[in-house]
Amino acid sequence: MNTRCRKHVLTFQNSLASSHDTLQVHCKSGNDDLGVHFVKFNDPVYNIRFGDNIFIGTYWDCLIQHGPKMDYFLNYRAYTLGPVPRCGQWHTWIAKDVTFRKMSHFNLE
Repeated sequence: MNTRCRKHVLTFQNSLASSHDTLQVHCKSGNDDLGVHFVKFNDPVYNIRFGDNIFIGTYWDCLIQHGPKMDYFLNYRAYTLGPVPRCGQWHTWIAKDVTFRKMSHFNLE
């Protein structure tokens, strides 16, 4: 991990206004399983802070779900280290009713 870089942040926000469902977030990176986290409607965001491993690569795979039986879901790669390492990237994932949106903010050093 590059210790000179600011850590990256993955942020998960629950804005499920019509249903007020609880958002379930489960992210993994290699052997690093963060477990299941629940974000209620309008609760503070759930953040994951991490640094890149430029020798073996860095990625985060996430499963986000909501609904009465968690029947609405998205399983996706939330972050992948690019060909050029960057510092302090901030990726925000917002759950809005049946869709998930991504907003990325890049802070280059």
